[in-house]
Amino acid sequence: MHKSLIVAVLPLVIASPVVAADGTVYIGSYDKCVHALSAGGSLLRVYATGEKVRSSPVLAGGRLYFGCNDNKLYAVPVTSGLAAGAWPTFRQNA
Repeated sequence: MHKSLIVAVLPLVIASPVVAADGTVYIGSYDKCVHALSAGGSLLRVYATGEKVRSSPVLAGGRLYFGCNDNKLYAVPVTSGLAAGAWPTFRQNA
């Protein structure tokens, strides 16, 4: 992996990453993003959120699901670099 990326991201990580079948690693961070890294360590995508990402992401059906401290659940297509939007959490859909 690229040492500079690891040094920059790892101090901000408290949850476990998820690894896709193709080797892509998805890891949430206190920098308000989920980072997608290739099996070789290159940064592929960054999914920005409104707050710290303290949950472990989950992969299912071609989407990456993760919670965030902005009280939202994100469902992001793994082929896209940007979230179309977040799902409000339970009792927060105003």
